[in-house]
Amino acid sequence: MILKAALTFLVMAVFVVPAFAEDVSWPDISVGEVKKIDDASKISTSILGTAGLNQSPNHPIEFTFFKAPHGQDYLIIDPCCGEQGNSASLFQRTQAGVKPVALMMGDPRTGFKLQEQASHISLRKSVDAFVARVDFPTCEEGTWSYYYHFDETDNPTLISVIDSSCLHLGVREFYHAKNVDLGHWWMK
Repeated sequence: MILKAALTFLVMAVFVVPAFAEDVSWPDISVGEVKKIDDASKISTSILGTAGLNQSPNHPIEFTFFKAPHGQDYLIIDPCCGEQGNSASLFQRTQAGVKPVALMMGDPRTGFKLQEQASHISLRKSVDAFVARVDFPTCEEGTWSYYYHFDETDNPTLISVIDSSCLHLGVREFYHAKNVDLGHWWMK
């Protein structure tokens, strides 16, 4: 009887262990490395919970894990958050878990505000900067791109705000951080 119970346990363990192995709590990545996972069933329930999901959603979601230049772990979930979420959010891994990162956004002419979601967030290939885009319904309102780089403590720092939505208005830069050379990386 004991032998039968032990065999049953061993057989169950063989099938259960691979399921846990696929559950990604946080991938082991190096500084500057990016890991994208587009299968929510491979993401841990704690990260899904952070994204406002109780289970694996039935719509596609991309989880972009990366390590910033000084070693801080970040995650972009797009789209996020909740079952009907259609925006992107940035999250930071801390000792206490995973927390959303509020980014400075808004119209710089009337004052910035902290916001946790954008229409889309894209990471620069060198993983030292990213763009958070906010799409408004009309071109007169704009498609605003907020350009950030990671400072010496890996905190996102706003360096520029550019509106590029209306051809007749042209590209308009509404904010530029002092003593920062953007180069032309934002045009790519």
